[in-house]
This record gives sequence, C-alpha cells and structure tokens, in this order.
Amino acid sequence: MKDEQEKLLARYCYVLALFEQLYRDTASCLYSPLLIPRRKQSVDELLEIPTDAEIDDLCAMSWLFYDRYHDRLSLRSVLSPTMKRCGVVSESDADLIVGGCLMEIKASIKPEITPLLLWQLAGYLLLDDKDKYKIRSVGIYMARQGKLLQWPITNFLRLLTGNVTVSLAQLAQLRQEFRMLCRGVR
Repeated sequence: MKDEQEKLLARYCYVLALFEQLYRDTASCLYSPLLIPRRKQSVDELLEIPTDAEIDDLCAMSWLFYDRYHDRLSLRSVLSPTMKRCGVVSESDADLIVGGCLMEIKASIKPEITPLLLWQLAGYLLLDDKDKYKIRSVGIYMARQGKLLQWPITNFLRLLTGNVTVSLAQLAQLRQEFRMLCRGVR
C-alpha cells in the first residue's frame, strides 16, 4: 500500500512539473505531453502521462533522499525562492532553501559540477541583498547519486574568489557591489 501511495504521489508531482514547465516556457506547448498528441481532458488522463519506469525512477530518487537526509525534512524550507530582478539580471527562482542552505538540485545521470552552476549559486546568494532568506550555506544535491555537497558561505566565496580573507561580515558589501555592477553603475 505504501509503495502504491508513493507512486501515486510521484505521478502527481510529475504532472505538476509539466505544468510548471509550461508556465515558465510557453513555447514548450509545442512538445508538452499535456497537450501532445492531444490535450488531456481529465486528471486520470494527466496521471497516465508518466511511464511506470519514470515513476519508478522518481520513487528511487525520493527514497534515496529520505534514507540519507530525512532529518532535513523537519527544517524550515522555501521552495523556489525568488531572487528579485537587478539591472541586467532578470528575476530568478532558485530550487530550494532548507535550513538556511541555498540548494540546487541536479538529477543528471552523470553528475558534474560546472563553473556555471557554482556562479549560478553565487548569483542567487548575491541577489538576496536584503538577506531575506537568511542563507548561511550553499549546496548542490545530486539526486540520482544521493550526494549533498554543501559549503558555509564564507568557504564557498573563498573557493570562488581565491580570497582567503572573505568573511560573512563582508557579504552585505559584496551584495551591494554586485547590485551596482548589475545596474551598470560603478
């Protein structure tokens, strides 16, 4: 029974993710399973979109997270925290903040941490200029591998910049400088 409930929840999550994709990128209507080969007319039709293999894959990732990090489920979380627009940088939604840790979730079969991903995390961190989300660490969760890489903010900024003297107290100044650069003001 528990397994069937997990699979049903995964089906709903899959369908909701398709709706979010359509919301974020209206051009996806050209290939969205919500509309292709024809528009789905009922909840039952929507829940038939994902294959059993896709649902098994989602459930495996879900249980892997639960087995390794279930203690994080009780922490304060913010889903899709919005970082406000700043000059040339458009409004951005990060993946998740859990217990003060800004996290990006990657479900790649071959895990890779690219410089772009690290700079994306840095951008989110710096866009939170009023410290609205009280971010104290950043992390990347590799969902298929069940691995969480996490750094306190100061360690993260030291690794990115090579400046070993960066401190948490300097974060407000870095955020202000970043906003000025985004606006084209120097």
